[in-house]
Amino acid sequence: MRPIATVAILIATTFLLSAADQVDPRFEKWRESSHQIFATHHLIAYVRLAHIDRKGAPFEFRYDRYPDGPERAQRPDGAALARKKGQKWLESDDWGETGDPVDPSVAKQTEGMISYVDLPLKDKGESRDKSQGAVVVRVIDQRKTKDGDEEIVFERGREHQNANLNYPKYTFFRYKTRNRTTFFSPNPRDRSTIPAVAKCSWTFVTST
Repeated sequence: MRPIATVAILIATTFLLSAADQVDPRFEKWRESSHQIFATHHLIAYVRLAHIDRKGAPFEFRYDRYPDGPERAQRPDGAALARKKGQKWLESDDWGETGDPVDPSVAKQTEGMISYVDLPLKDKGESRDKSQGAVVVRVIDQRKTKDGDEEIVFERGREHQNANLNYPKYTFFRYKTRNRTTFFSPNPRDRSTIPAVAKCSWTFVTST
């Protein structure tokens, strides 16, 4: 049985870890394990992009990526762009086997959209608001599930947090019956089905 892996994050700023930052060592270890799962399995990511000022409707899409195979970005209505490894994006309903090439501007926009998929697992960024102090990764919730698994929620916040901002939250599960810790959210308790893929769900608030 393969793990399911999900994360929901509201992005208002980006962060850079420094010597003064306080990071729980479990967080880095488990996040790296999740990164390896994403890199070596068929990744399915559900992404929702919303403007930070809530202007206009959010844009949602599903992104599929195989480690050594094709990629696909699909809208809720089923329209899809796909490309084989190392090739160009096509309007395609058969994973890039056939289809029409997209305009370069559409290809560039697609690249920008899918760049959000790996963003939660990146450990480098830029801390622009120095008044909030160092980055602090803290446990904000920890509980046992009905199956005896352990759920641990981390928040990647700041020393002096701004009450008007949302800070990234990461939920991990540590299984009682298997020596494995897996990255989950935003609905980690709904685990009735676990497919043989690494599955993730992201929500981003953007300023553009």
